[in-house]
Amino acid sequence: MRIFFSVMRKILNDYLFAVFKRLYFHLRHGRVPRGFNFKNPKTFNEKINYLKLYRKEPTGSMLADKADVKNYVKNKIGEKFLIPTIGIFNSVEEILIEKLPKAFVIKATHASGMNLICRDKSAVNWTLEKKVMKQWLQTDYASWGGEWQYNLKPRLICEKYLENTAEKSLYDYKIFCFGGEPEYIQVDIDRCKKHCRNFYDRDWQLQPFSFAYKKADKKIDKPERLSEMLEIARKLSEGYDFLRVDLFYYEDEIFFGELTFHPGGGCEFITPYHYDKKLGDLLLISNGNVS
Repeated sequence: MRIFFSVMRKILNDYLFAVFKRLYFHLRHGRVPRGFNFKNPKTFNEKINYLKLYRKEPTGSMLADKADVKNYVKNKIGEKFLIPTIGIFNSVEEILIEKLPKAFVIKATHASGMNLICRDKSAVNWTLEKKVMKQWLQTDYASWGGEWQYNLKPRLICEKYLENTAEKSLYDYKIFCFGGEPEYIQVDIDRCKKHCRNFYDRDWQLQPFSFAYKKADKKIDKPERLSEMLEIARKLSEGYDFLRVDLFYYEDEIFFGELTFHPGGGCEFITPYHYDKKLGDLLLISNGNVS
């Protein structure tokens, strides 16, 4: 699919490519195509596409880089919230598997969704995985995804592995912040099996909408330090019209995950659809012709 999108990216200008991507994902999931007014947007996804096309934040690339963003987080909220970095590599050849711990995570710093979760390095086919990571480093994610902030130097970052336990699942809490104020928390469930997605408000009340995936029947307990997580999201998103702040809650500690300007690239359908407009009402775009 990346090759397909790369070809279309070369053919279409920025605006038409954004329309094409949204149309593609709607049709692929059997949805009626709608919500393509990116120049005078009203819905959440339309406004995300507007920001993607017309708002290039000076700090955007630094915040999108999974290594460089750690300095921003350290200065804003402190180093204790960072997942320990094991190493940063410019090439696959620099990775010496024998010097790494048994378990770790490797991510591409210049992209989204390029992650290797290693629970036991002795059980990994490293010949295969290194080929995959070489492909990551050769991928122009900014061009392929149509998101300017990923115009970055391709690198790999290795971090400590935060482990699931039999008693407790490791959830990624994705906090949607509008104008520096956290409003909703996205929680993904059973990603490797039957992917579901729940949204909660700041009082941890389950919301009637979801993005791209169905809601889960599974009950997700409220994090004990939710109020602190919301305050962290508030500090990290300060000064931005929209920013999603991803945090982990692990062994009673809060860890920073990443920052996202354009969730789903502005392509994920919201169910029921009228919540696309309700969420859009929360996203007020400053210094522009949109409100």
